[in-house]
Amino acid sequence: MKLKRIISLFTAVAMMCGTLAVSFAETDYDTKIAELEKKIERIAKENKDRLAKIDTYKDNAAEMETLKALVEEEMDALDVQIANQSELVAAKQAVIDTKIIYINELDNNIRKAERLISNAEAEIARLDAENAANIYRFGQIARGMYMSDGYDIVGLLAGSSDFYDLLVRSEVMANIGEQNKTFMDNLLATIDEQRKLASQLELQKQSLEKDKLTAEDEREVLNGELEKLNAEKRTFEAALYDEQLTLSFYRTKITGIKENIENLKSQFSASQNEQEVINTEITKLIKAKQAAEAAKNKPDYSGDGFLWPLDSRFHMITTQFGYDAWRGGNHYGIDVGDGGIGGANIYAAQSGTVITAYNDGGYHGGYGNYVVVDHGGGIATLYAHGKTGGIVVSVGDEVKKGDVISHVGATGWATGNHLHFEVRIDGVAVNPFSYSYEGYNP
Repeated sequence: MKLKRIISLFTAVAMMCGTLAVSFAETDYDTKIAELEKKIERIAKENKDRLAKIDTYKDNAAEMETLKALVEEEMDALDVQIANQSELVAAKQAVIDTKIIYINELDNNIRKAERLISNAEAEIARLDAENAANIYRFGQIARGMYMSDGYDIVGLLAGSSDFYDLLVRSEVMANIGEQNKTFMDNLLATIDEQRKLASQLELQKQSLEKDKLTAEDEREVLNGELEKLNAEKRTFEAALYDEQLTLSFYRTKITGIKENIENLKSQFSASQNEQEVINTEITKLIKAKQAAEAAKNKPDYSGDGFLWPLDSRFHMITTQFGYDAWRGGNHYGIDVGDGGIGGANIYAAQSGTVITAYNDGGYHGGYGNYVVVDHGGGIATLYAHGKTGGIVVSVGDEVKKGDVISHVGATGWATGNHLHFEVRIDGVAVNPFSYSYEGYNP
């Protein structure tokens, strides 16, 4: 962009040529320089758009990173909840497992009681059968006695409450023999004990069955609680899955944004290189044009030094000469941007001829409204970003050191009011502070 100004410088020189042949040749220089300058202006605009997109992408990436961090925090919290829920589920399952073992033990005890009851009932049945056989046998003995008129069997029967009482109390039992009585007593006592045992076992079985029903009810309650815990755990796991999908989305978006930024940076870097190549070509054209100008016996530079191009109170340098990271490329001059500088006078740093003067508010390679003054000896100075309508000289004007030539503004590529000041030797930008300036008191 800065070379564009130098280019315009030589355009004015061409206008001052004396012959048609020379004028035509210099106009040819100007045409070539103007074409290259337009390319630089186009690249500058494209790069400005790229920088704006990069800033937007960075903002989007920062927002995505913030959201991703929030999702990761939520996932950490869900992991903790799932772990806690898993512990609750495991604890509840342990209680249920213990309850199942208890129920199984009750089942075993019930089956054991049933077997004992069955055995007791079988023993009672056997003893009852044995008792019936003995009673039958005794009946046969009693019948024999009756038939022999040994005893009053009818009387004995009439006075007894039951047949066994008859056997115990009657003289018939005494005559039958003490052996039979003892046997029958033992037999009936055994039957009675078996019945008592069977009754006790039945009561024990009923108690065990009651305990089993209670335990099964408790197990059902525990199973319900377990299902509730598992449902809550599944809810946490579903939420975690959703967060994982969201996290994956943000990661993909961030990766895409970073790729876009890198692509734009690559394009920006390539276009910066292209600008440098074009600037080199412009510099060559300017040197050729300046050589043609020197052949016309232009006066040499006076050599009496430069004047600071602003009032001495304006001396804050906001951007130095050289590589500028913000621009991603070289800065070919210095920027002066003190507070209240808008509209301030811009003075010619040295006497010379105005060879470029844009005052239309155009972009002009980023310089906006700017002036170039040729001081002779291949030295020229450039004053950029003049306020709209603030240029007070025209191409071809002769100016003296200290003459007002423009006023500070913010046209072109500028973020605020400031003066962009360049010094060029044979078309090549040099550090303005290679020279000293009268009135510069930082």
